[in-house]
Amino acid sequence: MSQKEKKNVEPYSKLASIYDDLMFHVDYKKWAHYIHQIIREWQPQCNSILDISCGTGSFLLSLKSKGIERVGFDLSFDMVKIANQKIKTGAQHISFYQGDMIFFHLKKKFNVVVCLYDSINYLPDFSIWRKLFDSVSNILSEKGLFVFDICTEKNSVKYFNNYSEKHGGIDYEYLRESSYDRKKHIHENKFAINFKKELNEYVETHRQKIFYLKEIIKFFQLTNFQLLGYFDDFSFKKGSEESLRVNFVLQKK
Repeated sequence: MSQKEKKNVEPYSKLASIYDDLMFHVDYKKWAHYIHQIIREWQPQCNSILDISCGTGSFLLSLKSKGIERVGFDLSFDMVKIANQKIKTGAQHISFYQGDMIFFHLKKKFNVVVCLYDSINYLPDFSIWRKLFDSVSNILSEKGLFVFDICTEKNSVKYFNNYSEKHGGIDYEYLRESSYDRKKHIHENKFAINFKKELNEYVETHRQKIFYLKEIIKFFQLTNFQLLGYFDDFSFKKGSEESLRVNFVLQKK
């Protein structure tokens, strides 16, 4: 990469414009199909879904269900801006807003709330999780579902400890360096992003806390939710610490 002055910026501020290229490997249609299966099993009358930390909106745009209102929000204004650009050119009945996943309030109730792609791992302790769960409970309808996923320690150790990659497009290039601190259970991704027409190299540091399943399940006892199941990746096989990703399905009490 060319030598430029480094500038530290907030996560997903500069990454937003290249995020979809970075995530080209993610099968959002498969993810949408999986959430459909969960809805059919536990919330078949669903007519509204809220996506917390929706990013650039790819999941909700893949969730093409007639009669289901789709709303998403993300803390990053830059990510939401791109999500809204995607729906300007299509006849999508969908809304995207900027919002904080910890503290939020909406005027309407939703049947299903999702928080996907290990977004919850950005919350560093269970006291903050509790605030999120309270916010979700407040906007869920009676017996509504909360679906979220986490990455496990196995995923961090096996694939992202001392990992690096370079990638580029027509007008940008980035270097990603990842590491995992076993003692602190912190997964760190650092992105050095260069845009060819800009003088700075932008550095974003993303930190995620990795939790054990037994800790998470114990935490549920403090919330207004009952656990319906926790599953390995995109299956309905029981999840474990040997899973790379675990999906939790909870129902409001």
